Amino acid sequence: MRHTFGFAVLLLVTSASAGLEEPAHKISSYLPSKDVEKFVVEKLDLSTFRNSFGPRREPGKRTFADFGLRPTNTSNGVIEFKKDDWNYTVKILGRRDYNNDGIEDLAIRFTDRSLVGSYRTESQLLLTRYSNDSKLIAIAYELDSANLDSSSSPASN
Repeated sequence: MRHTFGFAVLLLVTSASAGLEEPAHKISSYLPSKDVEKFVVEKLDLSTFRNSFGPRREPGKRTFADFGLRPTNTSNGVIEFKKDDWNYTVKILGRRDYNNDGIEDLAIRFTDRSLVGSYRTESQLLLTRYSNDSKLIAIAYELDSANLDSSSSPASN
């Protein structure tokens, strides 16, 4: 009888402690599961980070699509816009909750280059979206390469 009571207490304690486990950290995502490149073209708010669009930005023009730009090449997480005098490239480096705020982010490399002058800049940016109706905005302007480890997965096509 003594052993049965001890076993019952052990079972009760084990069951109670199992119910006290912390739930896994839930991550919200407002990013699409596929066609991420198309989403970036339509939703990336270019006004949220420095780039060559700044001097010619007009009210209402915030995305590549707003500027009438269509990608000349899109594959494997790389989006290119080539014009006669300018080249823009967005490379998706990964997607996960990089800043631990509970919202999935995109890490990208943005290259902005003049083909007729000497202007060229390349930036790694952390992008996020706070709701299904918001634009994709830059929230960090330089990423630590150690933060871009193998646990981040590339964008889905």
